[in-house]
Amino acid sequence: MRPNTSDSRPSWSCSRRFRLVRTRMSRSVMAWNVPPRSPKAARSIAKALALAGNNSTVLMNAAETFEDLGDHAAALRYARQGLSKGFSIDDLKTRYALQHLASDPQVQKLMLGLGADKGLRGVGLLMGEPNQIIAKTAIRHLDDIKGKKVRIFASDFQSTTFKRLGATPVAMSLGDVLPAIQQGAIDGATGGIEAFAGLHFYDTAKYITTTHHAAIFLVVEVSRKWYDSLPADLQEIVDRVAAREATAINPQLDELEKQAIKTWSNNGGELIDLPADEQIEMFKILASVGADVAKTKPNVQAAYETMTAAAQRAR
Repeated sequence: MRPNTSDSRPSWSCSRRFRLVRTRMSRSVMAWNVPPRSPKAARSIAKALALAGNNSTVLMNAAETFEDLGDHAAALRYARQGLSKGFSIDDLKTRYALQHLASDPQVQKLMLGLGADKGLRGVGLLMGEPNQIIAKTAIRHLDDIKGKKVRIFASDFQSTTFKRLGATPVAMSLGDVLPAIQQGAIDGATGGIEAFAGLHFYDTAKYITTTHHAAIFLVVEVSRKWYDSLPADLQEIVDRVAAREATAINPQLDELEKQAIKTWSNNGGELIDLPADEQIEMFKILASVGADVAKTKPNVQAAYETMTAAAQRAR
């Protein structure tokens, strides 16, 4: 059983006891159908929290549970406790909200079917980490992005995003980014902190601006030929276990992100937040990117409508 580094208690996902806690908490919303501020729900969740030893992951899930029950004061209380035990506010804003989106049946059908014509079968979809901007010189304000050459994924969505922010987007693979920054071919790149810290980008570019302008999702694929060779009962096991683990892995992903942040800071890297008003302004600038890019391609438009409908359901 692996210890939880945030509070030196066992990770709830790594033992049978804590998996039971998770089940009990989820049932308070999905199975009990209790009214807002239900004393029964409150007592049951409080018991689960006690069993979990106030693990930060469980506290965050408790916040979501009380929010679903309509008890906003309790949701805020447990969110604050979770934040005090090692979670960032961005965990609250992105990790769980986006995993809810990834778990939507229509999103799953869309995303897991994308590799069908390439001999692949998708079996899992999960939120990886937020997209940030790394740069050789600090980006402390929205205007600092203007004029910079920024590496992007080869995507019209990302290209349009950075053009609207006044940057020059340059599509390239991750393996080419570090030498391109070192040689001055680009000024920075968009990506996740886990990759930047793991590949020692801090030796060349020490500044990451936590823009959260997009999210990086991960798709788990298996060979369709192999899958089709399995009997029906084994296919069902593959699908069921993969779907379960795509959600169960969230605490480990949180931990990986926190470790990446620690590694970045310990090696002289700096994490920068845009001023709150400029962060809001950035989202306003980018609000119509999805719709504007999607409408130019019918297949993309259909996918975009599926995703936006799921986002509305997840709110």
